[in-house]
Amino acid sequence: MKKYVDDQIFELSQSGTTCLVHARSRSQTMSVYDYDTNYCNMWNVLNSIGGMTNQSVSNCNFRPDDDAVTCA
Repeated sequence: MKKYVDDQIFELSQSGTTCLVHARSRSQTMSVYDYDTNYCNMWNVLNSIGGMTNQSVSNCNFRPDDDAVTCA
């Protein structure tokens, strides 16, 4: 049985009255293609919270065409 370990990291800060969330996920095991797993790790958390606005994605090698279909 293969084991996969993904770290999910959330960094919170404040800018005036705005709360900023910097989120990332990384795999501890070697993978050539992660099948959008790390992206979906973050999407699922932020989507379930709701009320998140002005989201942007950077430094993301693998991102699904349709977040809701792939990640949900």
